[in-house]
Amino acid sequence: MDLETNPLTEALDHVQEEAGTSKVYLGEILISLNHKGFGSLMLFPSLVAILPTGAIPGVPAVCGVFLFLIGLQVIMGRNYPWIPKRFEKTFIKRNKLKNIIDKLRPTAAFIDQFIKPRLNFMSRPYVDYIVAILCMILGVVMIVIGFIPLIPTIVAVPVLFFALGTSAKDGLLTLLGLSFTLAAFIFILWMSGFMGGEDQLKNF
Repeated sequence: MDLETNPLTEALDHVQEEAGTSKVYLGEILISLNHKGFGSLMLFPSLVAILPTGAIPGVPAVCGVFLFLIGLQVIMGRNYPWIPKRFEKTFIKRNKLKNIIDKLRPTAAFIDQFIKPRLNFMSRPYVDYIVAILCMILGVVMIVIGFIPLIPTIVAVPVLFFALGTSAKDGLLTLLGLSFTLAAFIFILWMSGFMGGEDQLKNF
């Protein structure tokens, strides 16, 4: 499977193929995606945060931890992502995972039509380091204020662009990820009152 061709569809299919038991552990999902690269690993937490699952208490914080650890380990040059055992043993029933993947596949196929390798200068190693640092920062934001409605989605959208851009070597998507990261920071600063608006965060 060539993840550069259809990054979302291929990632979903690969996870489903690797899910061979009644329970699919988070550690197994990460192992199945690991050899596909840095971008593929970011797909999982970003999708979980964007989907309705992101509204479940505690889920955004877990996604934030993953993003932080993935970014940190890219910077450290690790070949395999380490996650705490407690998270690694978190599981989802195989039939539930299949239902989620089946629902996502049409949307994934539609999005994949617009993804292709371009703007090669955005696929250089130093860009990966910049993306990794930003993912760490976005992960911390999700951990700290991810309990506020809409924040998980706002933070996860740029990560999804980073994940797709890095996986498919699509520099345009990576640039969009940078733009959405800036927009997310501006929105959060506005909500916190640092840009002249009323402090909205104190209401949560």
